[in-house]
Amino acid sequence: MRKWVSAVLIVLGTLCCVYAVYPILEVHQGINMALDKWEDVKEDKTPEEEKAERADGIIGILQLGNNEKKIPIHVGTTDKELSQGIGLDELTVLPGAIGNSVLYGHRENVLWELKDIEVGDHITIQGVESTLVFEVKEIQIVDPYDPYIYEKSQEPTITLVTCYPFIYMGPTPQRFVVRAQLKSI
Repeated sequence: MRKWVSAVLIVLGTLCCVYAVYPILEVHQGINMALDKWEDVKEDKTPEEEKAERADGIIGILQLGNNEKKIPIHVGTTDKELSQGIGLDELTVLPGAIGNSVLYGHRENVLWELKDIEVGDHITIQGVESTLVFEVKEIQIVDPYDPYIYEKSQEPTITLVTCYPFIYMGPTPQRFVVRAQLKSI
């Protein structure tokens, strides 16, 4: 009897592990597919307007500081977009435009490296037409509906938002917010 109980517990434990790891693997696969699509569009010699249309919602690639990891930026913040990278809130401006571009991403598998960012670090966004470099000006931990996230700006600004704390089970009580201003084009 003990052997059966042990075997059942081992099988249940294995299934729980697979259930927990599968979403992470699925997001990595989505990000890799989006990056492949982006590279195809960037290498194509068609006019810039056609490239933007063919990018299938991808408006750029984000890199944090000196980190080599490339994260696709999509328009929208649905589960589909967030499972393939970062999502631009459609109610905000495009990165590089005057105003505040609010970008959301999951902490576990997309913006994990954000926990190590510091004021003064750079965030790079490679778009279809140009590469933008932003300098981190503020880092705050706020409530999920804090108006700070959507605060207006008179300069090109990006606001990266992810759940906080970084290691936490269940719905997170706060948001980790990084605000950066355009440094150069």
